[in-house]
Amino acid sequence: MEITINRLREQFAELSFPFQGQSVSVTASFGVAGFFGKELLGFTTLMRKADQMLYEAKRAGRNACRIPTHRTHSSVTAVLAAYHELW
Repeated sequence: MEITINRLREQFAELSFPFQGQSVSVTASFGVAGFFGKELLGFTTLMRKADQMLYEAKRAGRNACRIPTHRTHSSVTAVLAAYHELW
């Protein structure tokens, strides 16, 4: 999953858009949360965890992806919180 998200992030960073006569680049930071195995978490809890990971990515210098590490990687369902910003 991290490889896919990073590939998307890198492709997004390569884009530029015309804005008021200038070329503007845009980056994206991603925070990912999920549940593993039979652990069931509510939507609000998952979004809070994804948001925490998003802010870790931004603190790491932005244009990054953060996924929490867990002792097991089975049955992952991811929730993405993406933040796009103009430079």
